[in-house]
Amino acid sequence: MTQVLLVLLLAPALIEALYNGEEATDNYKFMAHLKIGEEGNEIQCGGVIYSSKSILTTARCVAPKGQKVKVSEVDIVVGAADWTDEAAEHRATPTVKKIITFPAYKGGYEADIALLVLTEELVFGDGVGKIEVATSGWIASWVEGTQVTVNGWGGTQESDEGVEKLQKIEYELSDQKECGEYWSQRGMPLGDSMFCAGSPTEEKHAWNGDEGGPIFYIDSTPKLLGLVSWGKDRSPRDYDVMTDVSGYTDLLDSALSDAEQYPWVELHGGLNHGVVLIHQEADKDGPTTICTDEVTQVEIDAICKTLGFNTGSIQSAREYAGKYPTRGYSSMPKFGVTRLDCKNSANVFKDCVYASYPAEAKAPCFDGQQLAVQCSNEAWNFEFTHMQTKTGARGRAMCRLAAHHYGAQVDVKSEIVGTLVNIFSDKVEKVEENMKWRKKQDTFLARYQDLEHSCLACVAAVRGTEGMFKTYILEDESVCKMERPDAQTKLEEWLKTFDPDSVY
Repeated sequence: MTQVLLVLLLAPALIEALYNGEEATDNYKFMAHLKIGEEGNEIQCGGVIYSSKSILTTARCVAPKGQKVKVSEVDIVVGAADWTDEAAEHRATPTVKKIITFPAYKGGYEADIALLVLTEELVFGDGVGKIEVATSGWIASWVEGTQVTVNGWGGTQESDEGVEKLQKIEYELSDQKECGEYWSQRGMPLGDSMFCAGSPTEEKHAWNGDEGGPIFYIDSTPKLLGLVSWGKDRSPRDYDVMTDVSGYTDLLDSALSDAEQYPWVELHGGLNHGVVLIHQEADKDGPTTICTDEVTQVEIDAICKTLGFNTGSIQSAREYAGKYPTRGYSSMPKFGVTRLDCKNSANVFKDCVYASYPAEAKAPCFDGQQLAVQCSNEAWNFEFTHMQTKTGARGRAMCRLAAHHYGAQVDVKSEIVGTLVNIFSDKVEKVEENMKWRKKQDTFLARYQDLEHSCLACVAAVRGTEGMFKTYILEDESVCKMERPDAQTKLEEWLKTFDPDSVY
């Protein structure tokens, strides 16, 4: 935890981190310290005991950039305020069996929550126990001025790398409206499952290494509100942004229940794609892969629905073998299942029928036949999400496009044409026929000069489909000089004759 003092000098501004937390002397027996990653390249995060068989943390701690770490790369310490004290009376080091994130998490800040399912149950007692989660919707009835606490082993002015003894800060929840406006102005709008604590006038903040730790209040007992999620990369961290845990309890309980049932599947590659690994209770050597023999769309959907998605598509295992396929295939688990049949499973993978490989196989399976899938909530997502225009002698239009095929990002530059048009009451004119694509921002860009501005719109269409797959977005009604329904009607008439394949 830290506070920041900004000293203005004639030289460049000096940022000096001043620790303003205090040592947590109470028995916070629900705390968990996490060290995550390959040896020599670990990060530190906080966690909280959710049940005797699970620990909560943020998804970005255990699945940074959209890829889960290995369960063997998560080291946990519970029952010790000093996580390095191996002689602590109640210290325990549970191991992780399964890392669960949810479909809404794609590697960013949305749905920033993860459930770590433990191999063995924790023994609850004086030094180790779970925390109760606040009732869903608690923030709507929050009493202003009520104090909250954040615990963690994050960085201080003495140690950027974090500390050994548990620290705490006490402050109040933010004005949620002001916090939302603050982050929106900086291009980071808050999602529905986020809330804020602290303020620009507050000298206490969560810091690097505190992510995943709890924010809670004390009623008769501690009540968990959320997990430390994100904020500024550097001081001062004006508002701490938290993940509201209360909105996830049903999902967490369901996932925890399913985690105890065999068989279960996971994806080795990404959050919603990868080689399918199957875990069976009798497999003491770990998971195995599934041979693609006789796999159909039914089996793919059963796997994806079990993982929380609606549908999926088959992928080539070669994509996950890396630059050196021989080495990549050899690092994958061995084949263990063939002739998978989920037709009578009601889309629940645990009820699928399959044969054991190689004992029950009709034919051998070879590298490249490892089943890999891409899961998604929809087969095709194609829509503009934002449009921003700048008018005047030198104008600019920026339109953000989401284009996903079974959850995978489409190569927009090659496959989709973006066109900026100007809508009048009697016609539609092209302003920029082939807008530039900015991949990092997922945005089409067009610049123009001396435009007779009426009402601008961005149009996107898939090449080679005769304009059958297209979408559009109109600029904000405060800028558009036509009534929105009239502009929309005129544009849709024009789109009937628009041919994206004429644009190069």
